[in-house]
Amino acid sequence: GEFEAHMEGVRLDRQWGGKQLSWLLSYLASCTKAATEDALLEDFWPEKSGRAKKNLSVALSRLRKNLQEGFSGDPILRNHTGLAINEELSYWHDYDELRQHLSRLSELEGEEALVSGRRLKELYRGSYLDGCYLEWAVRRRSELEEALKDGYQRVAQIALDCQKYDEALDFSQRSLEFDPCSQAGHLVAIHAYLGTGRSEQALRQFEKCERILAQEWDMEPSIELLEAYQRAKLNL
Repeated sequence: GEFEAHMEGVRLDRQWGGKQLSWLLSYLASCTKAATEDALLEDFWPEKSGRAKKNLSVALSRLRKNLQEGFSGDPILRNHTGLAINEELSYWHDYDELRQHLSRLSELEGEEALVSGRRLKELYRGSYLDGCYLEWAVRRRSELEEALKDGYQRVAQIALDCQKYDEALDFSQRSLEFDPCSQAGHLVAIHAYLGTGRSEQALRQFEKCERILAQEWDMEPSIELLEAYQRAKLNL
């Protein structure tokens, strides 16, 4: 969602007079290694080559000043490879935790996967850096949404296998928000409705899937979806 920076219960970014410092801090906080100056200039000021270095210097100076309170060292360090947040500055970044859960999800089963999926729901509050249209942010946003789509789909299937139908429905619908054409997502949702005895909703889910596939891809639902549809009709 929208970027927020908090220190000891006080929200900092509202005092920064613009979004650029927020995006720069998010960029540095999510880098796995030091960011080179060239990369920062290209990602933040690609069309201002003449003043780009000055803009970067001013932004870093302002960011250091805003992060300095309560920390005796330099919050942003420069080394031979680039710029990075000082490792001694203790901080938590939701983007990092999201990526950790998503990278581990393929290895988890049963209740562990469900716990991880529930944490994903808590962490994800909307589009990454909502409102930022710099190329690097758009790329990360797209990558994160693709990973969340797959992650929610996996947890939905595990919840269905565990007969936790309400959770299966919730996770499948979250996955479908990223890809409304996902037949696997619609199939889990239909089976979840059937598992709770809601055959009418299962039929509506199939009809929604059928309509979207026809409009977007000019294709028909899979055999598995048709079988689930027939089961729902028989239950009625």
